[in-house]
Amino acid sequence: MNPVEGKIVIDVSRKYVSIFRCDGEGKVVDEDHFAHPFRLDRQDAIGEVVDLYSFIYDWLNDTINGGYPDDSAREGEPPAKTE
Repeated sequence: MNPVEGKIVIDVSRKYVSIFRCDGEGKVVDEDHFAHPFRLDRQDAIGEVVDLYSFIYDWLNDTINGGYPDDSAREGEPPAKTE
């Protein structure tokens, strides 16, 4: 198993989105918090989590793998992971 050199943690609540940069052992070395302009309902907060995951997945896939091999990502759906 490869040792983890760093972690990024994103917490989404109905009121805030917080991002943390951690070392390989999980110790927070940098953080920031962003307040929503208004309190989200539960479904909207969950939707933000899905959107953030999809955005990060797409960025990593484009950066590391050169993008999708086909049209596997569809509007509003998490991307299809390929192995």
